[in-house]
Amino acid sequence: MAFDPGFLLPDATALRLDPIMAEPTGGFTVVVATVQNTAACPTCQQPMTRLHSHYTRTIADLP
Repeated sequence: MAFDPGFLLPDATALRLDPIMAEPTGGFTVVVATVQNTAACPTCQQPMTRLHSHYTRTIADLP
C-alpha cells in the first residue's frame, strides 16, 4: 500500500514534508510546512501574506 499525502493533507503540491523523526515512545513526528508565499482568505478570497497562526496537530491511533 503506497502512502497518499492527499489522504491526510490538502493539496500535497503546496506542502513540504520535512524529515520524519522517531520518538522514544515508539511514535514518530512528521513536520509539514507550506511552500506558498500567499494564501487566499477563506472569507473574502483576497491574497494574504501575513502568518496568522501555527499549531501542532496530533493524529491518534484509535480502534
